[in-house]
Order: sequence, then C-alpha cells, then structure tokens
Amino acid sequence: MMTHLQDYQHFSNAQLAAQCAVETKSYLRKEVTDTAYCFELFRRACEDGDNEALTLVYQQYFSMLVTLAKTHPAFASSSQDVYGFATTAFSKFYDAVKGEGFASRFASLDKVLQYLKLCVHTEILLDIRQNKRNVELNGNLPAQADRSDVGMTEIWARICIVLPKPDDQRLAYLRFLLAMKPAEIALRYPELGTAAEITQKISRIRQKLRKDDDLRGMMGIDSSAE
Repeated sequence: MMTHLQDYQHFSNAQLAAQCAVETKSYLRKEVTDTAYCFELFRRACEDGDNEALTLVYQQYFSMLVTLAKTHPAFASSSQDVYGFATTAFSKFYDAVKGEGFASRFASLDKVLQYLKLCVHTEILLDIRQNKRNVELNGNLPAQADRSDVGMTEIWARICIVLPKPDDQRLAYLRFLLAMKPAEIALRYPELGTAAEITQKISRIRQKLRKDDDLRGMMGIDSSAE
C-alpha cells in the first residue's frame, strides 16, 4: 500500500531517489514491493515542477526506456537509435502529464510506467509511419529494413502500414502483442474508449488485418483460407 504523501515531506529528492532505485529493481523483477518512493519522486517532478526531481527520474528510468526501445518488435524497421527513442519518449511523457492532477490521474507507479512504455511504443510507430512516407516519396527503403528473413519485426512493420492510424496501431499492439483484454485496455487507457467501444474497434482491426494479402503471406496463411 502506498504511504500517504505527508509522510515524505521531510525526504530530500536524493533520499527519495536512493529508495526509488531499490524499489525499481524489485519492480522490474516483478516482486511485490511498495513503490511509494518512486511515485513521490515522479509526483514532485511532474506535478510540482521540481527540476531536480525530474532529473533524478530521468536518470533512474532512462536505461529502462532504452531497453524497451531495443527489444521492441518493430525497432529494426525504424530509423532512430534507441537513445533517441528513449529521450523523445520521456520528453513526450513529461509534456503530457506535467501539472496539477498527476497524483489523481495515476494511482500507482505501475500506471506511470505503463504510460512511459506506451510513449516509447508510440514514438517507434510514428517513426515507422514516417519511413513509409519516405519510401513512397523517394522509392528507397531504410537500411534497417533491408533484411531477408521474415520475422516479428517485418510482420509488425506491415501491420503499421495496414493500420496507418496511431490509435489503431496502439490497440493492435496492446491486444495482439501484449494480450491485454478490452476491459483492461479501457481501464488503463480510457482515451481509447470504453470496453465495448474497444471491442468493436479491435474486431474492425482484426478484419482489416485478415484482408491484407502481404500480411497473410508473412504469417503463412493461405490466401483462400477464411
């Protein structure tokens, strides 16, 4: 259970950061842990506009964002390096959540980190979308996409082409790659719609993906199969 905010008033940012480092290690190992120190550091950075706290948050979680970018199934089809994605994602995250209401918007550290992860994912998808536009305009493939094997990276890159809208890409990623149910998606990302609306959107997305011959070929599905 998260300790009440008043219990941290006497903690310096450095003290919070030191405890947050311990909490983060336990969190990443999926151990049950109290993550209140990390949450308070985030709250000071985002809600109070504390630049020192923001720097400490950045130092604490930058390597996690780099790893997320590096292991993303579509990273090989992108044009940036992992550090660029990590930096941009963190910047977009801060711009989106800074100001009053941070503590009421995010009930726990897990919710905060899920949003951070989604920012990394979104930046990679936007980059791939821009790559597609460059290919259409210039007729040149990015060097990262010059591969002979067809794997998850290529499949996901094709999905991004079939689904050009960012929200559709996010839903496909959350439902098909992370195996999140519509109710869970609606709870974590209410901006995407209600559970019922998300169910309808996913059904539409699934039908659209099934109709793409290139995607079916990558996945080894016979073009005549229903």
